[in-house]
Amino acid sequence: MRQIAGVFAQLEKARLVGKLKAARDRKRATGVKVEGRKNYAEIDARDHNGQMLTLARKLRRKSPKGAVGPCGRSLLNWRRRYLRAEPENLMPRQPSLVCSG
Repeated sequence: MRQIAGVFAQLEKARLVGKLKAARDRKRATGVKVEGRKNYAEIDARDHNGQMLTLARKLRRKSPKGAVGPCGRSLLNWRRRYLRAEPENLMPRQPSLVCSG
Protein backbone atom coordinates (compact mmCIF):
# COMPACT_ATOMS: atom_id res chain seq x y z
CA MET A 1 0.00 0.00 0.00
CA ARG A 2 2.83 2.41 0.89
CA GLN A 3 4.51 1.67 -2.40
CA ILE A 4 1.40 2.65 -4.36
CA ALA A 5 1.07 5.90 -2.37
CA GLY A 6 4.75 6.65 -3.10
CA VAL A 7 4.19 6.15 -6.83
CA PHE A 8 1.24 8.56 -6.80
CA ALA A 9 3.28 11.10 -4.85
CA GLN A 10 6.08 10.92 -7.44
CA LEU A 11 3.61 11.33 -10.29
CA GLU A 12 1.96 14.29 -8.58
CA LYS A 13 5.34 15.93 -7.96
CA ALA A 14 6.42 15.40 -11.57
CA ARG A 15 3.13 16.94 -12.78
CA LEU A 16 3.54 19.94 -10.49
CA VAL A 17 7.19 20.53 -11.45
CA GLY A 18 6.26 20.41 -15.15
CA LYS A 19 3.37 22.80 -14.62
CA LEU A 20 5.53 25.33 -12.75
CA LYS A 21 8.35 25.09 -15.31
CA ALA A 22 5.90 25.78 -18.14
CA ALA A 23 4.54 28.82 -16.26
CA ARG A 24 8.08 30.16 -15.68
CA ASP A 25 8.94 29.69 -19.34
CA ARG A 26 5.77 31.53 -20.43
CA LYS A 27 6.53 34.44 -18.13
CA ARG A 28 10.21 34.55 -19.16
CA ALA A 29 9.13 34.74 -22.82
CA THR A 30 7.38 38.05 -22.07
CA GLY A 31 10.68 39.53 -20.87
CA VAL A 32 9.92 39.56 -17.14
CA LYS A 33 12.53 38.53 -14.58
CA VAL A 34 11.35 35.21 -13.15
CA GLU A 35 13.95 33.78 -10.80
CA GLY A 36 16.48 35.28 -8.43
CA ARG A 37 16.39 38.02 -5.87
CA LYS A 38 14.78 41.33 -6.69
CA ASN A 39 17.18 44.26 -6.88
CA TYR A 40 16.59 47.52 -5.04
CA ALA A 41 15.30 49.29 -8.15
CA GLU A 42 12.51 46.72 -8.56
CA ILE A 43 11.56 46.89 -4.88
CA ASP A 44 11.65 50.69 -4.93
CA ALA A 45 9.49 50.96 -8.03
CA ARG A 46 6.95 48.47 -6.66
CA ASP A 47 6.68 49.61 -3.03
CA HIS A 48 7.94 53.19 -2.76
CA ASN A 49 7.21 54.86 -6.13
CA GLY A 50 10.91 55.51 -6.77
CA GLN A 51 11.52 57.51 -3.58
CA MET A 52 13.71 55.02 -1.69
CA LEU A 53 16.71 55.19 -4.03
CA THR A 54 16.38 58.95 -4.39
CA LEU A 55 16.54 59.38 -0.62
CA ALA A 56 19.46 56.92 -0.33
CA ARG A 57 21.44 58.87 -2.93
CA LYS A 58 20.65 62.13 -1.15
CA LEU A 59 21.78 60.82 2.25
CA ARG A 60 24.92 59.08 0.98
CA ARG A 61 28.15 60.56 2.25
CA LYS A 62 30.49 61.62 -0.51
CA SER A 63 33.74 61.11 1.37
CA PRO A 64 34.04 59.07 4.56
CA LYS A 65 37.40 60.67 5.46
CA GLY A 66 37.48 64.37 6.12
CA ALA A 67 33.75 64.88 5.96
CA VAL A 68 32.97 68.17 7.65
CA GLY A 69 30.08 68.48 10.06
CA PRO A 70 28.63 71.51 11.84
CA CYS A 71 31.07 74.21 13.02
CA GLY A 72 33.58 73.15 10.37
CA ARG A 73 34.73 70.13 12.42
CA SER A 74 35.14 66.65 11.10
CA LEU A 75 32.41 64.12 11.73
CA LEU A 76 32.56 61.44 14.43
CA ASN A 77 32.74 57.75 13.68
CA TRP A 78 30.91 55.06 15.66
CA ARG A 79 33.59 55.18 18.38
CA ARG A 80 33.02 58.94 18.76
CA ARG A 81 36.43 59.71 17.26
CA TYR A 82 36.79 62.39 14.65
CA LEU A 83 37.27 61.35 11.04
CA ARG A 84 40.10 63.43 9.65
CA ALA A 85 41.41 63.76 6.11
CA GLU A 86 44.90 64.93 7.13
CA PRO A 87 47.26 62.08 8.13
CA GLU A 88 49.02 64.23 10.74
CA ASN A 89 45.74 64.56 12.66
CA LEU A 90 44.94 60.87 13.04
CA MET A 91 44.99 61.02 16.84
CA PRO A 92 41.46 61.17 18.26
CA ARG A 93 40.31 64.36 19.95
CA GLN A 94 37.84 64.66 22.76
CA PRO A 95 34.43 65.36 21.24
CA SER A 96 32.75 68.49 22.48
CA LEU A 97 29.05 69.14 22.31
CA VAL A 98 29.30 72.93 21.99
CA CYS A 99 30.83 74.67 19.00
CA SER A 100 33.46 77.18 19.96
CA GLY A 101 34.78 79.90 17.72
